[in-house]
Amino acid sequence: MRKYLLLAVMFVASLTSVKAATEFTISGGMDTYYATDNATIKGVPIRDFATNNALKDRFALNNAIIGANANSDFWKATFIFDGYHNSIANANLAFNLSEDLWIEGGYFFQNVPGEYDYYSWNNYFTSYSLASQLYPTRELGIGLAYNFDVNTRLNVRVVNSGWQDDGDNNRSKSVSARLDMHEIVPNWKLSIGTIVGNEAGMTEPEAFQTFTAVDFRGRFTRELEGAFTAQFGTWNDAYIDDNGEHQMGIMYGLTAQARYHFSKKFNAAARLSYCDNQDLNDLAGLEIGANIEYRPTSFSFMRLEVGYLTMSSENEHHAKVFLIDDKYEASRMQAAISAGIYFDIYRYISEQ
Repeated sequence: MRKYLLLAVMFVASLTSVKAATEFTISGGMDTYYATDNATIKGVPIRDFATNNALKDRFALNNAIIGANANSDFWKATFIFDGYHNSIANANLAFNLSEDLWIEGGYFFQNVPGEYDYYSWNNYFTSYSLASQLYPTRELGIGLAYNFDVNTRLNVRVVNSGWQDDGDNNRSKSVSARLDMHEIVPNWKLSIGTIVGNEAGMTEPEAFQTFTAVDFRGRFTRELEGAFTAQFGTWNDAYIDDNGEHQMGIMYGLTAQARYHFSKKFNAAARLSYCDNQDLNDLAGLEIGANIEYRPTSFSFMRLEVGYLTMSSENEHHAKVFLIDDKYEASRMQAAISAGIYFDIYRYISEQ
């Protein structure tokens, strides 16, 4: 909690120099969903392998956020509050060191690219893909960012946080880096990001981990767009082999998505995602999904999505993780409806 208060104070303090800002933005959004699948509810209705749309057979919130962003030629500040989780999602400051070099510090979204770069209203699906299960989500640290040109940006940070933001602490250190290249080919963006270091939660032993992702997204035509993501991760001491030796574990995943716009209001999307995490939990999985979306206005959406999820394992019995009609199966069907709104309010501030 202390870190949240400190970051909030940093942001508010930065606004005392708002006379130097050229642009101030307020933005936010929220979305709600109703998700279900054919697995039997036992106890708490949490859906396995769902990082959002996680509650079953009830209406619930996915996101409820509001944020502010200030930019000038000399400094930048970002602050995003997550009302659903009652926590700060993003709070950081950056100061210009030279024409294209910035120093930045605070609480950031992860440097690893993919679906977590976007909220539901900007994603192809309201749910995240199966392969995004082990993504880092936030990072607390300090670093440098360099703009090679208007389309190319590199940042490198020293990160002090648990792998899933599990109690930021001084026991674990990592280095993260990301390269974004807009218009690498016309209408396409390529992002490459990685995090490397000794990660640990508050009570867990340190273990050297790496996680790298490549994300390539853009438009084939005016109506058809696509997104392709690949990730690869390693964890020391992930498992013990038959000889009693600690071994490094490997995880990898692939996701392909496409969306076709029939009109300004209607579009449909499809997704194929594969994740192999057998070294850590003895499971690999394949997800197939599709949705149809209606956008009644430029700032709102409604979606219906359906999917099929199947698991596999070297031990066939281990893959049967879904309880369906009092029998464990390796596959399930799933569906969700969702709706949301989002907004951007711009207020320009001239220099004094």
